[in-house]
Amino acid sequence: MAHRLVVLLFAVAGVVVAGQPQQGLYAIRNVNSGMYLDVEGGSNDNVANVLVWNNPSASHSQWRLRSAGGGAAYKLQDAQSGMYLSTPVVESADNGANAFVWESADLPESQWHLHSVSNGDGTAYSVENVKVGRFLSVAGASMASGANVHLWSSPGKAESQWEFVSEGMCHDAVPGEVCYNDTIWAKDYAINTRPQWYPGLTNESSLADFQAHLHHCYWARCPMPCASTSQHKCEMVGRFWSNATCQDAVEGSKCNQEVTWAMDHGIHLNPEWYPSLTEQSSFREFQARLYQGEQSGLESNHCAEPCCHDSLPGEMCHEDASWAMLYGINLPEFNHAYPPSLTNQSDFAEFQAYLHLCYPERCPVPCASNGFMASQHDVSMDCPDASNFV
Repeated sequence: MAHRLVVLLFAVAGVVVAGQPQQGLYAIRNVNSGMYLDVEGGSNDNVANVLVWNNPSASHSQWRLRSAGGGAAYKLQDAQSGMYLSTPVVESADNGANAFVWESADLPESQWHLHSVSNGDGTAYSVENVKVGRFLSVAGASMASGANVHLWSSPGKAESQWEFVSEGMCHDAVPGEVCYNDTIWAKDYAINTRPQWYPGLTNESSLADFQAHLHHCYWARCPMPCASTSQHKCEMVGRFWSNATCQDAVEGSKCNQEVTWAMDHGIHLNPEWYPSLTEQSSFREFQARLYQGEQSGLESNHCAEPCCHDSLPGEMCHEDASWAMLYGINLPEFNHAYPPSLTNQSDFAEFQAYLHLCYPERCPVPCASNGFMASQHDVSMDCPDASNFV
């Protein structure tokens, strides 16, 4: 049985629980570039510009996350200057308005909603300004240190997603840990025998680079290292979903038996083995989790990848569905693009299901149960004629 499937797979130190992060001190890392939210020049001045920089330990790259009170809004206070992350009052509704720090935390320009990135690991958020409804983003998706941070309308792109990293959320693997053994094996042996598993790495790469690669490409087999690393996302070609070899488990197969056991018994006996699943999760979601364990070398359950995929950050479908869910559904000029059954209260799986049914080349079928797929509604009547509405 797949009894130890997710114990190792998702044993990440200090990860913020899904939903809203706890109040506290964070370095805020851009998902796209790996650079950190910073006050230009470490300035203590009011109206100092905000950019990204590769210096997370500096006090001007540390931010205190505090509740704004009376709702789900937060304020972000620079640890060095005591100023608050803000957006301009004048022309602040425009795309491209600069983010800066300001002395007042009470204005809506200095308050932010945090939207957890769907299907992520629980640490990444889209950061939306309360006043203007625009999202904190790195200008031009720049990968450079010193790139400007501004407000933009699309929350689905990686440059508009931010990982909140607090003390304990990163961990450099040490001897005796599974992650350390895996990292040493990859660096000293596997890089020479299976280089295709480690694109961009060589046996001269640092342990931190190998550990970060295992974190991003092998479903959090390792926590993110605290040491500096060049690896900020999975670069493995084909690591994401493909239907080339998918196969839903059939009655009587070993995979079917494993999935049935997990659904009927495992989730009740050891729910910690399935941290992202519940008793209501679908058969395909359980099969997908067992398949991930098989791919990571944790189990041999003979489960193929099911013919569905819950889109992950970094994939085109994830960006499209996130944009539609957080932004497009609220725009009057896009009302025609969504059926009445979709609202801004619909979940990510419903938006992905709709995009799949209208544009199957852009999104796969989601594994997660959702009312949209269950309704058996002929969505073709609702699909807009324009093929680029998201």
